[in-house]
Amino acid sequence: SSRALGGSSLGPRARFQAVRGMAAGMEFDYLAFFKEEIRHESAAIKIGAVNQLNLIASALGPAKTISELLPFIKNVVKEEPLCNDEEFLFSMAKQYAVLAEYIQGKDELLIDPLEHLAAQEETVIREQAIKSLCTVIQGRPQLAPEHLVPTLH
Repeated sequence: SSRALGGSSLGPRARFQAVRGMAAGMEFDYLAFFKEEIRHESAAIKIGAVNQLNLIASALGPAKTISELLPFIKNVVKEEPLCNDEEFLFSMAKQYAVLAEYIQGKDELLIDPLEHLAAQEETVIREQAIKSLCTVIQGRPQLAPEHLVPTLH
């Protein structure tokens, strides 16, 4: 189990690969693993899980990333205690831009959660969310008039 790895000295990538190795030959629930990791009491494990979001999205595939992972992370950033964890929110703001590669052009799904993060009190979270929004819009400029311009009014 991932808890068994929780007490080890493995880094986040090694933990993910170890679990992936244990899952070889059987169905492994990557989303459940991610959910458990981000609720871990260790900040290093929590942030490590967020920083490996690309691996989770890759393992889930585009359909599950869109239907399960995105709705989960959109909600979890608004829930206690993670909604008050500035390091977690900053890391999430950074990772949203990376997720664009894993959702088959459905980049508009990233705008609302990034707008939420761009409205945070903490400046570094806001700035990172805006950087990620810019990255998403650079990849799909046609999203700007429909999704960003209304936000500015």
